Amino acid sequence: MFIFKKNIFFFAPCILFILLGAWLNIEFSQKEFFYAINHHHTPMVDSFLRYYTNVGDGYFFLFIIMLISLYSFRNAIIGFAIFALQGILIQGLKQIVFPDHIRPWLALSADKNIHLVPDFHPFVNNSFPSGHSATAFCMFTFLSILNPGKSSGLLYFMLALLVVYSRIYLVQHFFIDTYFGAIIGILCTLIIYLSLRNRLNASWANKGLLTLKSAKA
Repeated sequence: MFIFKKNIFFFAPCILFILLGAWLNIEFSQKEFFYAINHHHTPMVDSFLRYYTNVGDGYFFLFIIMLISLYSFRNAIIGFAIFALQGILIQGLKQIVFPDHIRPWLALSADKNIHLVPDFHPFVNNSFPSGHSATAFCMFTFLSILNPGKSSGLLYFMLALLVVYSRIYLVQHFFIDTYFGAIIGILCTLIIYLSLRNRLNASWANKGLLTLKSAKA
């Protein structure tokens, strides 16, 4: 319970998102929810979200893990384990369990009312669950644990939620894809962190690349 109390300003919004998201999935069709987001667009938001959505890319998470390794090998190893677990789960669900779950661009291809960001080409297959949403919530849940606080917790949640929003806005996913992707991301982080945080006790684990360089100097 300590980890939740220490990070209440991140986990409380996450719980609210899970509860509200469950209600939205029941109350509205995926098509209705998709258009509620996709139809509210501006050129400025188009330009911003086409790039911001890459925050949920696995390469960005790996880059963050590399930065963490500068200060703590323990946290970098935990971060990589989180990244690996969610990647295996997401791809397993996409490729094996739900291979026929198509994306909005194909599912709604007969509808001419979809707003597509210029020069942005959405995928058509392997929609469930959203990998970008899972990665974003993995990464920001992990960062909220490493850097707990009122302002940082709320900021991390909003940054993760914005990736979820971008995936729907950019015609990459339905809400249900991003909803379960986010839940998977949160759970993967908690499972790995709680399993490994007290097991990497070697002296080298407390160091980072910067510490090693300063010690040699």
